[in-house]
This record gives sequence, structure tokens and C-alpha cells, in this order.
Amino acid sequence: MTIMGAPRPGPKPDLRELSGIEIVIARPVLVYGPRARANLKALIRLCDSGLPLPFGLANNRRSFVSLENVARALTFLSVAPAQKVAGRVFHLAEPQPRSTKELVTKLRAALGKPSRLVPVPPVVMRLLLSAAGKSGLYDQLYGDLVADTSSLIEAGFDYLPGDRQLEAMAQAV
Repeated sequence: MTIMGAPRPGPKPDLRELSGIEIVIARPVLVYGPRARANLKALIRLCDSGLPLPFGLANNRRSFVSLENVARALTFLSVAPAQKVAGRVFHLAEPQPRSTKELVTKLRAALGKPSRLVPVPPVVMRLLLSAAGKSGLYDQLYGDLVADTSSLIEAGFDYLPGDRQLEAMAQAV
């Protein structure tokens, strides 16, 4: 499992010295919302196809963040007291990770389609995708990627409730 939030070097001191401003770094995970792009857009098209999908056993944990929560977090960070946020790195992700299975189910419901998930064991999907030269796709669909959001929460940010997250996911289509 990959955990985002492992310590990394902070902002370069020379940048702060040169600019005279305090630096705050915000790193969003996969952002969803209206007019989704890239990987999420491809997944939405796949969900819209109506074809049975092999994600019935995709019980991984992945962090997502709605566009609305990104905007709220950036606003919060821009007005928060410097002693709480200056020189820190904040991972922008809702505290509740979601599985690919759950994401596909929600997207298909928003599209008015049945989930039609086939319970294909992840090891079989790994073999099939590796044979097709798509092992990176396996990691994106079945791997865990959980962001550590504790620093943003400790700074005083309140995420929108989980139900709002699911509503925003449905708006992505």
C-alpha cells in the first residue's frame, strides 16, 4: 500500500528568502467534479458503456477529492494564520478513501445504469493487464493510494461530509 504524506523536504528556504512570503504547498489527489478529465473521464466513459466490468472484487482504498473541497481547502489555506500553515505541505483528499468498486457503482448509478460488476479476482486482473502491457493500469484500478489528510484537519479545515462527496462524484458525469 502506498501512503501519501511521507515526509518530503519542505519548501526551499532560498525561495522564501527571495520572495519574502511564506510558502504553503497543497497537493491534491485525483480531483473529481463537473467536466472530469484524464483517467476519471476514461473511467466514466467505460461506466457509460453498459458493459460488465471486472471490478466486483476491487476492494482497494484510494483517496479522491472533489473540486469543491479543493476550492474550499485552497481558500482556507490562503486565509489561515501563518503559524498554522506556513512552510507546510497539505495533501488535499477527503478523509474517507473509496474503492474502485464503490466508485464504479456510484458512477453507474449516476448514469442510470446497473452496476454490472463481475467478481474477477485481482490476481487474474494483474496477470491479464500485465500480459497486455498495462501493469500501471492495474495499480491505478486495484492498488491502494491513501493520502494523509491529518495536517489539514489539524490546521482546522472541515471537509464536506461524505454524503456530499458521493453527490459530487455523481456530478462528475
